[in-house]
Amino acid sequence: MNSDHLDLTGDPIEGVVSQTVFQNSFVMFQSHSVADKTFHSIAPASGGGSVMLAVDSQNRIALVRQERPAVRRHTWEAPRGGREAGEKPIDTAIRELYEETGIAADPSSVTSLGRIEADTGLISSELWLFFARVEEGELGSFEDDRGEIDIARWFSAERVVEACLSGEITDAFTVIAVLKAKALGFLGN
Repeated sequence: MNSDHLDLTGDPIEGVVSQTVFQNSFVMFQSHSVADKTFHSIAPASGGGSVMLAVDSQNRIALVRQERPAVRRHTWEAPRGGREAGEKPIDTAIRELYEETGIAADPSSVTSLGRIEADTGLISSELWLFFARVEEGELGSFEDDRGEIDIARWFSAERVVEACLSGEITDAFTVIAVLKAKALGFLGN
């Protein structure tokens, strides 16, 4: 059998029994039993989220500097966030871009880059990736409602791709969105 013709989306696992062990407004911890084995996972309480890779006419990417205590440092990332109840992934991406940078994306300029699952062995969450051509705008220092973002800046697409490949940018969602956009020709040659 030629392995190039296999369906790589994955088959459902039958008989999984899941139970929420702990939940707050941000995260759920779950226990899953299947075939006499127990596994644990983490899921965002929102159920998932979206990332927006916004690129202007000068082929610059808008990134935000996030305070990330889990990795004990600030990281540069594409704007992203969790879905609100009943919100479509594209609407989450547009909202998060505006909330984190002040840039308003026209829905007709937004292209889906698909969805990803961050760590299928531990995290039960899907994240949608989007690309948008946006108008140039002033980005600068500000504070979001949770105090996590302190600055938004434009970087050349070439510099961001280089930073993703070198390991300078380590946020997986940003790396995947940037490299998918590059592979699809959205960031030029």
